[in-house]
Amino acid sequence: MLIAYSIITCGCLIAASVSDIRSHKVADLVWYVMAFNTLIFLICGGMASAPGAVAETGSAIGTVAAAGSVAEAGAGLLLEALLIIFIQERVMSRYYGRADSHAFSCCALYQAATGCCLEAHIMHMAVSLVLLTAIQAAFGNIEHGLRLKRPVPFIPYITLAFIFQSVMIGRAVEFNRLLYWSI
Repeated sequence: MLIAYSIITCGCLIAASVSDIRSHKVADLVWYVMAFNTLIFLICGGMASAPGAVAETGSAIGTVAAAGSVAEAGAGLLLEALLIIFIQERVMSRYYGRADSHAFSCCALYQAATGCCLEAHIMHMAVSLVLLTAIQAAFGNIEHGLRLKRPVPFIPYITLAFIFQSVMIGRAVEFNRLLYWSI
């Protein structure tokens, strides 16, 4: 279930990236599919069906210990995701486009559904901005004051950071599982 969920989420982000690069617009259908996909995943078990569940993802250990159960920790992570979505859609959308805010919001839902907490989303945003800055600096598209000379689509950088972070978190969960079983 998690693999299908991840493939659909990455596919939607890639479709949004291609659309953003080609036409500088992203169809709302992409975000509806991602939201529906996350809703189905959460209804079908969400984090409980994820390999490693919440207790092995690293930063969520404190959440599980404080809450006492995976279900209570999941509710806490979902509330964090809703807070992130509110901040993205109401505050951050003024600094970058609505489609970029929608992409970050969908990634936050994915992260909450797979057991990642607020720190993972902040790290995702930071990696996205570092990628954008580094690549655009290499192309000479940054002027003084760290502003872009020519606007470029941001969703491809969000997608790259999301895929990178998803792979790294997956490897961390597997490493934690191997470490736990070797002790």
